Amino acid sequence: HYPILAALNYKEVKNIYLSTDDKEIAAEGQKMGCKLIIRPSELATKEALAEHAFNHAFLDFKKITNDEREAIVLLFCIGATLLS
Repeated sequence: HYPILAALNYKEVKNIYLSTDDKEIAAEGQKMGCKLIIRPSELATKEALAEHAFNHAFLDFKKITNDEREAIVLLFCIGATLLS
């Protein structure tokens, strides 16, 4: 919850997209107002690299929104030191 709460409390963030393959995390994210990007199973393994999941989410975001922005904010769910 902390990364989503941090994004919700930052006035410059307009939309929050959640990339996950987990149904419970997806449902919780939607309850909090996130838009979903469903992560394919090959990017949800121990061997998968975070940058591949990020690249998938970024390309999906651009398809969904038809947005050509050059930068987005990435918050990891395992960000134990994240403060809001």
